[in-house]
Amino acid sequence: MTSTTDTAQHPEVSEISDLTEGLLPASRADEIRDHLAECEPCVEVRDSLEEIRRLLGTLPEPGPMPEDIAARIDAALAAEARTDAPADGATDASRAGAVSRDADVSRETESTETGGASPSTPRTGSSPDR
Repeated sequence: MTSTTDTAQHPEVSEISDLTEGLLPASRADEIRDHLAECEPCVEVRDSLEEIRRLLGTLPEPGPMPEDIAARIDAALAAEARTDAPADGATDASRAGAVSRDADVSRETESTETGGASPSTPRTGSSPDR
């Protein structure tokens, strides 16, 4: 946005959101308030953002994370931590490859290294990607 005095130049939605949350510097907040005084489409954006915030505030607190998901996240974070801390002077590429194959992470999702097959499944010439 280059100017708030010309209503053809609208503030970004993120700026309008920041205004409603009190996150903008005072001078910028004043500029956007002046723009809103003259621009009905931007007022509608502001009102929509406030309605979304109000509706989100009425939702119940989420329950605890399921333990199996928490364990998978912990395993992935542990694997990532191992790639960040070289103990044997290995290169980043060799460490990352070793960790991604050896990490104790669920194999429920497809592996990009094997094209969706599990590491123990042999690949055949009849697969669709060959």
